[in-house]
Amino acid sequence: MNNLEKIKKIISLKNKEVSEKSEQVGIQPIKSLERDSIYDEINNLAQKLAVIEKHSPSSYILNLVVSWKNKSLLEIIDDIKTGTSESHKLLKFLVS
Repeated sequence: MNNLEKIKKIISLKNKEVSEKSEQVGIQPIKSLERDSIYDEINNLAQKLAVIEKHSPSSYILNLVVSWKNKSLLEIIDDIKTGTSESHKLLKFLVS
């Protein structure tokens, strides 16, 4: 089993674990429509913060989160490693 297959297996097991624990405590899965509206709201917050908090990295980070909306964890990891936008540069700086 190569590394990619191992990562996919771990992600699958973690997703199953989270689903089971969510059911145990009565958390309902987020419906697609609710999920879309949550990402829309994050995008709106990012735009507002970019105007009122120009010095803050918050809007950059939120923009990255919005860009990951329809990506798998593996795609997000690749995006973090290879991205070249200002938001990616900021994220790399913050974690270095």
